[in-house]
Amino acid sequence: MAAQKELPSIGSKKNMDQVPIIETGDTALNEIFERIRVAVFKNGIRTTEFFRDHDKLRSGIVTESQFKCGLSLAVGKEAQLSRAEIQKVVEYYRVADDRVQYREFCQMMENAFNIPELEKKPLQNVVRPQRGALSRTLKGLTDEEDMQCEQILQKIREQVQRRRLMIYPYFKDHDRGVAYTRVVTPTQFSRVLHYLSLNVNPEELKLLLRKFQDPASGDVNYPAFVQTVDKEFVGHTLEDVSMIDQTRTNVPVVEKEVSAEDSNVSFEELMARIRHIVLTNRLRVIEFFQDFDPLRSGFISKTQFKRALATMGLSKLGSQDLTEAQYQMLAKYYESSSSRTKSAGSSSTTDIENVFTQPGLEKAPTYQVPQSEVFRVPKPGTVNWEGASQDHLNLVAETMNRLQQKVNQRRILCKPCFQDFDRHNNGHVTKTQFRQCLTYLQLNASEEEMKALEAKFCNDMGFNYIAFLQELQPYTPPDFMYEKRLEDVRQTNVRTRLPETDPISDLEGVLIKIKTKVSRERLRVLDFMKDYDKLRSGRMLKTSFRRALDLCGFQLKESEICILEDRYQSRKDPDYVEYTQFCDEVESIFTFKELEKAPLQEVVPFKPPEEWKQNAFKDAEEQQTFENAMYKIAEKVRKHQMQLFPLFEDYDRVHRGCVSESQFHRVLTELELGSLVNRQEIELISNCFLINQGRRDVYYIGFCDKIYEIAKFEWRKP
Repeated sequence: MAAQKELPSIGSKKNMDQVPIIETGDTALNEIFERIRVAVFKNGIRTTEFFRDHDKLRSGIVTESQFKCGLSLAVGKEAQLSRAEIQKVVEYYRVADDRVQYREFCQMMENAFNIPELEKKPLQNVVRPQRGALSRTLKGLTDEEDMQCEQILQKIREQVQRRRLMIYPYFKDHDRGVAYTRVVTPTQFSRVLHYLSLNVNPEELKLLLRKFQDPASGDVNYPAFVQTVDKEFVGHTLEDVSMIDQTRTNVPVVEKEVSAEDSNVSFEELMARIRHIVLTNRLRVIEFFQDFDPLRSGFISKTQFKRALATMGLSKLGSQDLTEAQYQMLAKYYESSSSRTKSAGSSSTTDIENVFTQPGLEKAPTYQVPQSEVFRVPKPGTVNWEGASQDHLNLVAETMNRLQQKVNQRRILCKPCFQDFDRHNNGHVTKTQFRQCLTYLQLNASEEEMKALEAKFCNDMGFNYIAFLQELQPYTPPDFMYEKRLEDVRQTNVRTRLPETDPISDLEGVLIKIKTKVSRERLRVLDFMKDYDKLRSGRMLKTSFRRALDLCGFQLKESEICILEDRYQSRKDPDYVEYTQFCDEVESIFTFKELEKAPLQEVVPFKPPEEWKQNAFKDAEEQQTFENAMYKIAEKVRKHQMQLFPLFEDYDRVHRGCVSESQFHRVLTELELGSLVNRQEIELISNCFLINQGRRDVYYIGFCDKIYEIAKFEWRKP
């Protein structure tokens, strides 16, 4: 029985760890097992899931009908199993009570081409499937059908060759729904043939489908079809990959050991190059090493030293690639005296960061720190031009003078031409590109002159066209205008201020101005003041007092603010102002302070004076002229019983009680009152009733009341 059988594995040696791969005496049964294993492996089928529902007790045994049902659902279609083949499998795993042991079958199938718990047996060799076992096979045809199919394929092959068709991309466009499956549906296969005008009748199409269809899924294997009809199509086959390639190995290649003596540069040159990189990129070197030294001992391992340098950019991905020999040379120089596996990171950072400043400079105040420019080095490969021969120097000088004269004469802008070749914007082009640029700019030079220029301006990165253009077209930097601008601003600030216009010279007038503003806009002055008095001492600085008055929007002039500061100056400190007294004085327009202690005192409400009544005449002559003009207008108004308000209100849409000077003159003209007075008298009347509300307006309500008063009309009548 299957429970008592020992299942030998494929191969000459018996391997008890490798359960699934078996051989039996029956060749047909071995073929069935092989088909099932391939189907399970290709489709990723978990066979246990199809039997577990029938085994509630997890005994590993199910009935015959349950085993047949589970096997048919699992791989019946994929492995193309017939009823007789399923019965053979049942007979092989049948036990004494006519039930079937499915667990042993599932273990064999689940571990197809694999060894259970392989991570615990790293030296085991996994048996691979036979070559072509996992490939997609084609359905076999009879000899007669095969001949007919070959004739159809030959006709298609001739059309493809004659019309030079590329068929594969058209099929591949339909193979992008879920993944690259290398199959299409029969409908898609027919559609592509019709689109390419490779027309076949329905019978021929059915024959092609039967030949290239997958027996399990029914989809068409289009790479096999394309390989058959297109001779130029080259698909991937198993013969392209050698499964026993001797060069494929995981054995590491033994590299030659590198030492510090193999470096092609000296230690001083290497340190100069590193200092140049640090200075150019403004790197803080110590931060890269401190990440590996949490205890701040000043020492790190050699591998950490190498990683820190790579993080700084001294690697293949950075600005400078250091060879292994150069790493070894740096590690050997800074090697710890107590441990050869450690490097002194603090010493290396001190030697490198001296490009910015000298450590411990506070202990040597007379030490002269060298300029940062002395640490800049030319790019690798730059020729030391000081050691060139005199003939070489003369040749380059003559060539540059001739090219410079031609550039100045023709006014050529050379830099854009070089920048077109400099894709990475690093200031370098190749030698060939340099010659192309000179040819394009018509700056002709002989071969000897070209080589001389290349010898001077070339380095390992290429031709340094920035340095070449600096000598060919010297650029004069513009003057530094910032200091001049600062001087202009300073001169602007020291100019004398403009004189004040109509300032109030007495304290009472300033307070009336402030009280009027507070009464009309209902401001709480104390709220603006107390923000500058955190301790609520009742005092504040004069500068803060000015700032608070400005926030209130009183629009006081300098002299008016000085009057307030002198009046409320603190007796304890002349730089402070007693702002609480000022606020109490302003708030008195609403009520008296501590009124609850004086219940019999009467509070007189503050009435802000009308602005037009504060307008004054220059002399008595102007006042007499004004009164005469008003009398003439009032006499006509009385005689004709005119109503002045309606016409003024037509121009006063928002009912502010004022109109502009031009509107005031227009109303007088419409009322036929403008002819009674001349232009000077109209200006006097406008100035008398003038109010300032953002612009010069005339308060027509006061004008009308004054006219009615002179005409002796009852108040607000007619």
